[in-house]
Amino acid sequence: MSKKISANDITVDTSESTTTYSEQLTEPSTESIQKTKNNIMEKVTPLIQELDMQVVGVRLSQMELFKEIERLSAELQLCIDVPDMPEVNEGVQRLQNLRKRLQIINKTLIKVQERLNRVASINNIQ
Repeated sequence: MSKKISANDITVDTSESTTTYSEQLTEPSTESIQKTKNNIMEKVTPLIQELDMQVVGVRLSQMELFKEIERLSAELQLCIDVPDMPEVNEGVQRLQNLRKRLQIINKTLIKVQERLNRVASINNIQ
């Protein structure tokens, strides 16, 4: 049985098919599931490793920046104590704010690296 529906010069055939959608689907084999899983892991593993290396690089840069901020803060603190020096309190305050933000970024990077390590360990388990 075929029924035609027309609207704006477009015709859609709604005739019924002899095979149903569920008949067309087959259960994937264990082998095909494992192959798909392995293919996905082949693609994801290098990305995880690259991200991990980038996180390590960023953390090293952040640690260097943190040390430099600490050094500048100490120098500015010495300048504050000298009575004839120009006003540097604002600079010290900005450096302290930067130090706090840098600490927050470092904590976030550590969390990201821990997550990447968990994903990599899941990959190694499978």
